[in-house]
Amino acid sequence: MRTNKWLIVLCVSWSVCIKDIKMIRYLLVILGLVFLFGCASSPGVVPMEDGSNMNSRSEKSHNTTVARAKDDQAKADQKYEDTLKLLQVTGSLAIGEKLGIHLANQSIETLKKQKPEVSPRAFSVIQEETINWFEAGMDPDGDLIKDMVLLYCEYYSHEEILQLIAFYETDLGRKIISFTPEIMDKSLVLGQAWAQNNSYLLKDKILTRFKKEGIKID
Repeated sequence: MRTNKWLIVLCVSWSVCIKDIKMIRYLLVILGLVFLFGCASSPGVVPMEDGSNMNSRSEKSHNTTVARAKDDQAKADQKYEDTLKLLQVTGSLAIGEKLGIHLANQSIETLKKQKPEVSPRAFSVIQEETINWFEAGMDPDGDLIKDMVLLYCEYYSHEEILQLIAFYETDLGRKIISFTPEIMDKSLVLGQAWAQNNSYLLKDKILTRFKKEGIKID
């Protein structure tokens, strides 16, 4: 830009000394061209971008961001729905009634031992309310199921969820679903029986450690 300034000064000086009007006009044209091309080629001088272009580019960027966010949300919603379907296919949503019955029976047995004089109607109320409470908690729109779905989503990808659904809809998958509750119940009974029949062995081991380490519990 400094070179351009010197050229301007030089041209002006020459124009003052030259009396030929045609030459002055010629020099003025040269001066204009020098100034025009000098500004265009000067380092650091960037032509201003048209405002409409800037707005258009900003709008496109915003639209792209919004579209990507909508796409991500759509994928997340679809994964949620498929995970909920997995819980339905495996019978996990029906476990509420079973849990309610199990807990109600435990509560009733405890109450019978503590207060045998209680009216039998009390036991019916306990069972009904406990089962209803668990069933409400296992409602697909309830907080518990939502938390369970999110838990599955945390550990399984969408593709894995779909593969699990496909498996549990096969004959083998349905068989596993059908027999798992019964197997679990019988396994629990076997475990409790084993513990009761062999608990004296555990007691002996604990007492031996106490004696060895000088621990007194009397």
